[in-house]
Amino acid sequence: MADRRPPARLGAASTTFANTLTGIILITANVLQRIFCISIGQKTGTAFVLDIDERQYMITAAHLLPDSFSGSDVPLEIKRGADWESVPAKLVGMTPFGADIAVFALPTLLAHPSLTLPIIESTTYGQDVYFLGFPYGKFFQLGPMNNHYPTPYVKRGIVSGFNTGGTPSLVFIDGLNNPGFSGGPVVGRKPNSNEFELIAVVSCYDTVEGEVLRRGLPDQELSIDVNIGIIETVAAQHARTIARDNPIGCLLSTPISD
Repeated sequence: MADRRPPARLGAASTTFANTLTGIILITANVLQRIFCISIGQKTGTAFVLDIDERQYMITAAHLLPDSFSGSDVPLEIKRGADWESVPAKLVGMTPFGADIAVFALPTLLAHPSLTLPIIESTTYGQDVYFLGFPYGKFFQLGPMNNHYPTPYVKRGIVSGFNTGGTPSLVFIDGLNNPGFSGGPVVGRKPNSNEFELIAVVSCYDTVEGEVLRRGLPDQELSIDVNIGIIETVAAQHARTIARDNPIGCLLSTPISD
């Protein structure tokens, strides 16, 4: 894995995948071909790569790191085909004020630099957005069209709210999140355009305590956490700040081999 740098598969950010069953897929290559199913220790989730100041970084949720993690070497594995491939990753950093974002540096490029994915600078209340990931580790395959990496599921939501003036900057999405989407990107389209921009990184879903009905069972208090359909995501600008504070990502000028 460390020696393989995939070529551009489709060559343009606006390229869409043709699907013989459903026609044109809405999600463009500059989003889809940047997303990966990852494992860190005993935890699995979603990650994506982002180009910042001529270097490429992997972004994910900080809570996917082992609870006892220390140092800079990350025990990262990436799913490809039927196998998990070990990748020598370095921790670039995490936000100092508890934002659920971790940034890694990899030795190779995982997405072609021509597939640009810019960070959006402002988000609109009520805006349609999409978030992608691997719920419970599930995925589907596009084979060589996605270089044999698992293809993530995509879900749709709307920007439901913000923590105005808070730190870290959070964007709340109305949508149904599941375990496995953590670390995945939230994207939205530019106005009057089919081009996508990065908005945020999926952190978790909000819950409330729900009572468990216990007919015929002993009278004891039982409860479960109920997913209320609001997703907490962390603004992508935090990932950019981390990368700029420790610019060790793989250079975009790194030669790409077949």
